[in-house]
Amino acid sequence: MPKDTVSTVCHRWILETLDPEGVAVDGTAGNGNDTLFLLQHFRKVYAFDIQQQAMETTLKRCADFQNLIFSLSGHEHLKDIVQEPIQCAVFNFGYLPHSDSSCITLPKTSVQAVQAALDLLTENGTLLMACYLGHPGGKEEHAALFQWIRTQTAIQLRSYCPHPGGPILYEVRKKHPL
Repeated sequence: MPKDTVSTVCHRWILETLDPEGVAVDGTAGNGNDTLFLLQHFRKVYAFDIQQQAMETTLKRCADFQNLIFSLSGHEHLKDIVQEPIQCAVFNFGYLPHSDSSCITLPKTSVQAVQAALDLLTENGTLLMACYLGHPGGKEEHAALFQWIRTQTAIQLRSYCPHPGGPILYEVRKKHPL
């Protein structure tokens, strides 16, 4: 039996509450793997990345789909682009694999992005955040995101960490405020 990865668990959790008529966001398009998965399961997908290489790779990987809106901008601009409720948002923090590892996501803009996504989430919508601790800046970004999670009240939280010191996946499910 294949071993679970952060990516396979993320996709499985998305399928648990999937509404194919929903809208999804990939806040860190990277090589387009999550974007492609979302396109296969949602009516519309918004994808963000700041790197030209990421945009080109994602658009090539997702060329068969017409339901993608790609923004070559930072995920902190999510609310400027997405003007409708979303059911799902996915973020893989860190850097674009097989590229310049000094171009990383940053704590301040990542927290802005996840807050914007949470604000747009429908009730029972899911926000998935994969934090990679092994690169410079990864532990600081994880600390900022975890602190943000701790300040949220109308959420349900679960996490997955395949091994100590490895990546950590958080799922924040939005609940109706009391």
